[in-house]
Amino acid sequence: MSHRLGVVVPNYNGQDLLPQYLPTVLHSLERAGGGEIVVVDDASTDSSVDLLRERFPVVRLVIRPCNGGFGEAVNQGVRDLDAAVVAVCMTDMELHPDALAAACRMFKQDDVFAVAFRLMESDDAGSGGVTSLVFSRGMFHTVFPDAERPGVWGDLPVNVAFATGGAMMVRRDLFLDLGGFDPAFAPFNWEDVDLCWRAWRRGWRSVHCPDARAWHRHPHLTVERSSSEDTVRRILWRNRILFLRRNIRDRGILLQHRFWLTLIKIKGFLRGDTTVARAERDAACLLRKAAKPEAPPQLSDRVLIDYLSRPRRPEESLR
Repeated sequence: MSHRLGVVVPNYNGQDLLPQYLPTVLHSLERAGGGEIVVVDDASTDSSVDLLRERFPVVRLVIRPCNGGFGEAVNQGVRDLDAAVVAVCMTDMELHPDALAAACRMFKQDDVFAVAFRLMESDDAGSGGVTSLVFSRGMFHTVFPDAERPGVWGDLPVNVAFATGGAMMVRRDLFLDLGGFDPAFAPFNWEDVDLCWRAWRRGWRSVHCPDARAWHRHPHLTVERSSSEDTVRRILWRNRILFLRRNIRDRGILLQHRFWLTLIKIKGFLRGDTTVARAERDAACLLRKAAKPEAPPQLSDRVLIDYLSRPRRPEESLR
């Protein structure tokens, strides 16, 4: 089965990264049979826009007047493309020439929603595209089993908890049906976990593609440039809490969460650190403004948590 292919590259102040890595994305797109690429500039303050216009005229450029964060930039790019499947690539992503073609082949299976690239930080590192979601001590934790123990999962097309937001390919119609990345998680962190969790709820899988090789050359660089360490930590905690309270309905799990979070806050107070307490208040504020959750799913929280706690071979059905 062939698929019309599009690519979204969200950019914020990436003038030094685009000349290095955007050509690899263009080359991989050509090898996959062609398609359209959109760079969504999220109100950059550097010379990214001029650089793109001068050096990459083949790229369609979308300029956002205000910075809305990673998820909103991707959402706009996906909406603007006319494609069946859309790849999302960070500005510092180097793609193998055959990465996009390999990822496209995974959509031969109709229940695949998202494909995670074989994401590496160096030539010999394990795949950060193999992900799990573990619930422990009242909180969810993102785990990357193959990055921690290279070679165990990286060569396998396993089902994964989520596809990393800046190194993924999605089925466009399902992405839009889910509403895309939730803007409540702006400017960054956990929007990809939330999106794929909601897809799993509907029976739409996220899978790792071992042949879709990509190298993440400068992890967290854009975030580090735009936000202080304290701000990043507070947003991370806020979004972890927000994810759990928006998506979990099981009363026992919610009680565990509140018990452990109380202990974490007390330990923080004793150290003079109020980050988690402030993050919880921020999450509560966002929850009050959020749209009503979807109707209760047939699949229980506990079943899904257990399934996503480790990579699964395709034959290990969720139901």
